[in-house]
Amino acid sequence: MLWLVVYSFEVIENFHIDPRCKKFINSLNLQSGAKVIEYLDLLTKYGPNLSMPYAKKISKNLYELRVGGSLKIRLFYAFYKGSVYVLHGFVKKTNKTPIKELKTAIKRFSSY
Repeated sequence: MLWLVVYSFEVIENFHIDPRCKKFINSLNLQSGAKVIEYLDLLTKYGPNLSMPYAKKISKNLYELRVGGSLKIRLFYAFYKGSVYVLHGFVKKTNKTPIKELKTAIKRFSSY
């Protein structure tokens, strides 16, 4: 999927969703999947200006999209060379983000 996204006088040339993340999103129930799409739309609209409660900066290049609802869904994403990369998604079950999930996102980002 390729989108041109404009925000705050900057242009996001491409919007990439990792195929494994797409598979995760497609596996969600209809209500949760719709909520994820709504939050991804906010990401395309506001880019790096999207902040709490929708998004949180995790590290220098890594962000977390915080989708609420009946399931607490998290999507890790990064901005790199004018593009957005949605790297990894999971259902959050504890208060702390599992290191395994974070490492998965970092590994996927390093492949770009």
